[in-house]
Amino acid sequence: MSLEVARPLRTARVIRLKYWRAARYAWIRRRSAMPSPPRRDQARLAARQTIMEEARKLFVAKGYDAVTMRDIARATQYTASALYYHFKDKAELMMAICSEDFLKLAQVFQSALVHEDPLENIKAMGLAYARFALANPNHYRLMFMSKGPVGLSPHDLQHGDPNQDAYAALHHFVSLAQQKGLLREGLADTHLVAQTFWAGVHGMVSLALDKGEEPWIPWASLDQRLELMTDTMRRGLERR
Repeated sequence: MSLEVARPLRTARVIRLKYWRAARYAWIRRRSAMPSPPRRDQARLAARQTIMEEARKLFVAKGYDAVTMRDIARATQYTASALYYHFKDKAELMMAICSEDFLKLAQVFQSALVHEDPLENIKAMGLAYARFALANPNHYRLMFMSKGPVGLSPHDLQHGDPNQDAYAALHHFVSLAQQKGLLREGLADTHLVAQTFWAGVHGMVSLALDKGEEPWIPWASLDQRLELMTDTMRRGLERR
């Protein structure tokens, strides 16, 4: 090979080698700047929680049907494509929120079940339900005071499992009270009893959330109202 031909080839090799070294150096720098996998996981979970929190607020304020993924993107300051990375659509996002919130409520119930008497456990669940609602008003409004899409239910929860399904836990103790002969005569429909008890506590909670600051009413303390409501219902169920 002549010297004239070899010199351009060597020059090309040198250029390629310099380019390769520069590219590798840039790649190493990018890798070192990237968060470690655990940190990436934490960032992903934090972003997912932010999306769910902002979506929950919007669903409560505007209604599920009126909210778009673009609305949620604006509220979170994420791009729409970032939202779709975490949730394939609005329905999946709603189901994730419901699954998380209903599981939290079921866990609150489980922590309240400390009595041997099933009627006392029913009362304790009523108080726990009310305190959950008052501590998490946006969660509660979306769970029980907002109209969601028809047919949408938390798919991550085991329906009928008292450890995950709050209504199943309440119904379990109503059924147990009936089996032990603790319910007054005429209360044979355990679902009717459970749903009536639930409605009573829900009414108290809804009134507190929506009208609790209304100055027109000389409100008694909320704790006193909750105690009287749950105790009155508990006594009304009991066989004499």
